[in-house]
Amino acid sequence: MSKLYTPRHCEDGTNPALNPIVEEVMVVPPPSGSTDLGADPLLTFKAVSAYLRISSATLYRLTQAGRISASKVGGQWRYQASDVVAYLANSRRR
Repeated sequence: MSKLYTPRHCEDGTNPALNPIVEEVMVVPPPSGSTDLGADPLLTFKAVSAYLRISSATLYRLTQAGRISASKVGGQWRYQASDVVAYLANSRRR
């Protein structure tokens, strides 16, 4: 179904912002016939909270407010790695 995966490089070849702390990354199986195995992995709520070094309550508030993009998969929040990086870039500009 899925496997654990730690990304080493972003799609553009640079070191990802998520490299140091990603504990649990869920790679979504590719569509039938596709050879791309998770170009943009989905991160668990726990992994994003740990990486951002914020409490679960704070991450939940950010998600509910739409400040960080997420989707519910099987009743659990999942975050695309690129969305977490985008959130960090936007939050640093403030």
